[in-house]
Amino acid sequence: MIRPARLLGLLALILDFSGGGPAASAEIEIRGKVLGTDGLPYPEATVSLLPMEPMFRKAEAWMNGTVQEPARVVKTGRTGEFLLAAPGAGHWTVQVDAPGAAARAYALSPLVEPVVLAAVRLEPDTGLTVQVAGKGGKPVPGALARLLDASDPRMKLFSQPAWGPAASAARTGEDGSVRLSRAEGDRRELVVSADGYALYRRRAGAGTGHAVSLKPGVPRKVQVVEQVSGKRVPAPSVLVMDNETGQPLGFTGSDGKLSFQSAGKGRIQLSAVSRDGRRVTSSAGLMELPQLDTMVGRLIDSSSRGGIAGGLVWLEGKPWEAVLTDRAGGFVLQAGQGVQGRVVADATGFLQSGETRFRFAGDGRPGPIIALEPAAAIEGTVTDGAGRGVPAAAVGIAVRRSHPGMVRIEIGGAPSPEAVTDEQGRFRISKVDTSSNYDVTASADGYVRGKVAVIDLVPGRTRTDVKVRLDAGVQAGGTVLDPDGEPVAGALVSLSRSQGRRMGGMMILDGSEPEAAEGFSGEDGRFLLTGLPPGNVEIKIRHKGFAALSRDGIELVAGPDDVDLGEFALSPGGLVQGMVVDTDNLPVEGARIHVASGGGMGMMTFSSGPVSDTEPDAVTGPDGWFTLEDQPLTGKLNLNVDRTGFLRGGAAVPEVPTLEPLTITLEPS
Repeated sequence: MIRPARLLGLLALILDFSGGGPAASAEIEIRGKVLGTDGLPYPEATVSLLPMEPMFRKAEAWMNGTVQEPARVVKTGRTGEFLLAAPGAGHWTVQVDAPGAAARAYALSPLVEPVVLAAVRLEPDTGLTVQVAGKGGKPVPGALARLLDASDPRMKLFSQPAWGPAASAARTGEDGSVRLSRAEGDRRELVVSADGYALYRRRAGAGTGHAVSLKPGVPRKVQVVEQVSGKRVPAPSVLVMDNETGQPLGFTGSDGKLSFQSAGKGRIQLSAVSRDGRRVTSSAGLMELPQLDTMVGRLIDSSSRGGIAGGLVWLEGKPWEAVLTDRAGGFVLQAGQGVQGRVVADATGFLQSGETRFRFAGDGRPGPIIALEPAAAIEGTVTDGAGRGVPAAAVGIAVRRSHPGMVRIEIGGAPSPEAVTDEQGRFRISKVDTSSNYDVTASADGYVRGKVAVIDLVPGRTRTDVKVRLDAGVQAGGTVLDPDGEPVAGALVSLSRSQGRRMGGMMILDGSEPEAAEGFSGEDGRFLLTGLPPGNVEIKIRHKGFAALSRDGIELVAGPDDVDLGEFALSPGGLVQGMVVDTDNLPVEGARIHVASGGGMGMMTFSSGPVSDTEPDAVTGPDGWFTLEDQPLTGKLNLNVDRTGFLRGGAAVPEVPTLEPLTITLEPS
């Protein structure tokens, strides 16, 4: 533990060296555009800027039924555009709300430079009404219902920032019901907790209603303590939550104790979090909060070795505790003693740092000196064939390959920069690593993707002469019909150009990205897709109640007229259900189910480009159960199953629909 005199000495030293406190942080502009469900600009939508909050404050708000206070609020104009001015660098969430629409959110973690967000398209708020019942089927008032993030945590390492569903949590009323906001395609997991009952967790599924039957659990008690003046004393008003879901179970009383109920007698991982951010995770009945320890460090320019003022420094996993560096680059962070922290830093004009490990040992050890690499920036314009600027074009960069057969795979770190053009077609991409050469790509509705090479970037400099030209693409249309020849409205239609060539039973990928476009059929079953390059494409059509249709070898020819692809008749689909268990016949939750058509082995793929993990067709719930809808009634299906901690498994489905549920057993890895 740092002695008070030594801690004060360290703080005085860094403040004396810097000549003052943290450097002032200027406002940072955030621009974007909101589209309605029809794809047209949406005026008068409410756009809020919310600071990222610690779990303690979130739980307080959920339990008390309060709403987080935004730092900034604006309305979109008649063009659907908005301009937010963040008070300064930090970790923020932009949230868009509109009457009758499901709220959408974009995490800016971190925000250190001005940014233009991709346009967000609103979806109708179909909602999910949760009816909670307890003993004897009686309504349970005051139960906390919450929709969890359904994304796979294993893929967050590769994920790019994007618009997604906003947080949705509320307590049930006297009738035991509550309505949570969500769009039709939102399939997040539902978690429900209430005093006297075990935690409920299940994927909400389709529909606008979900009945929850809470079960009395096994009574449990936990006590949270802390050290004060060398003595162990109870820690009151500490949040206790389920560690896996983050669902609050309650706050400790004056004696530091909390009673709750669990689903079984087995060990359960709990987290205890104090208001000042101290946290302990344990399955024991007695949990001791660590004492706070302080780390003093410095952020510098790797080139000049000078301090970076106004930089942002935080501990990984605790962005809400980020601090700004002072005029000499100094910073102070706190964490519980014994914590192995990972320090991350970012600043305007620099590349984000990697994770610097530091153990808060309580022995007064100095903090790290973190050196940031100066970055370059790329500015330019996206134009059409006539030289006019193309607004709202998506612009990104990718490292140029030194050889067609080579691939560069980078794990972790910041995602590739992206930008969106303004009304004049201008864009800026900042924080670019100068150790590589790049391809700058641009895409926009109705155009074929364009690309230009950018080489020999210089640290600290901005390349301003980049121009990307977009040529008009081919327009292709057709009609979707049911088995009786009647039009099918609302079918999702996608056209994509193959990104490789077939050789026997293998697909050889050339590393290029496939050009693709998608849209929906209208009331007359007609669809029209734009922006595709000439060449061979594959069409895929999906609609609930029908088996997915796929057809390749379709040729698109450039010309003044639209390409008529003809009629596509859908066939009825069937249901496949089953359960994934381990070798002890216990259900396996979170197993990912992938469907492969055909009776033989799946196609082997060799790639010289980045490999992307496809979305699973289903994910098992807490009971190990899964359901696959709209599978083709002809032919045989192969199911591939994977789950962390198990060897990959699978099963062959001899017929659809399945007469009996399948059982798939996974072996531990």
